[in-house]
Amino acid sequence: MTLLATSRALLRRDDGELYTIRLLIDQGSKLSFISEDLIQRAKIKKSSASIPLVGIGGTYSGHTKGRVTVKLHLIYDMASNCIVDAYVLPRLTTKIPTHISIPSFWPHLENIQLADPDFACSSHIHVIIGSDNYGQVIKPNLIRGEPSTPIAQQTIFGWILSGAASTDGVTSPAQAYHCELDNELQDLISRFWRQEELPATKSYVLSKEEENCENQFLSIHSRDVTGRYIVCLLVKTDPRLLGDSRTRALTALNRLYKIFESNCFQTTL
Repeated sequence: MTLLATSRALLRRDDGELYTIRLLIDQGSKLSFISEDLIQRAKIKKSSASIPLVGIGGTYSGHTKGRVTVKLHLIYDMASNCIVDAYVLPRLTTKIPTHISIPSFWPHLENIQLADPDFACSSHIHVIIGSDNYGQVIKPNLIRGEPSTPIAQQTIFGWILSGAASTDGVTSPAQAYHCELDNELQDLISRFWRQEELPATKSYVLSKEEENCENQFLSIHSRDVTGRYIVCLLVKTDPRLLGDSRTRALTALNRLYKIFESNCFQTTL
């Protein structure tokens, strides 16, 4: 059996109510995450944040459902806390560990204050502390024992255990919690939304021709009772330069009409 670094903490809501939660401290994740179920139960307000994620094997792992800032207190000392920015996901992991196990006696871990006293009990993870918040929770002290025994790492929450936990040959399904941003997809989505944004106010100076066009539009346009805009046809030069095109246009139209009328008559016969 292999232990993953879990911890207990208290999450404080804005109204002061506390929730006991379980953390997974995972430096393999670029971001920190929080379960959507906890956000809903604790009624924590979230801001918009939709970031594409990539997991093990480069597989697409969905989008984040928002972002929150939460305050986590130590279960042993309410005066101590840390502020964590986390992204919301519908589901973080399966239960950890995957099966209930009674730990052996490890002499090198005697008399230390565990961050998760029930580390061997299978239960849900509510928050993943990724590498973005790893530095503010980890401490330098480390305790090593014999091979195939867990390592203890000190954190602000207490001592977390990780690594091999037994040599009895018991195996369980492997679990990996590596997560990073899909920067290529994120850039593509960002550029798409930028195209949809309203253009910024023009800051350049209009040319004389552009200025005349805008002044003419402002002086002659109107709206009818239905709200439709009515604008006169604008020409850049004197309309008289078009010449007498009306007569030629009517002649061509009459010729087309006669051809159409003749074809219709022949078809009827």
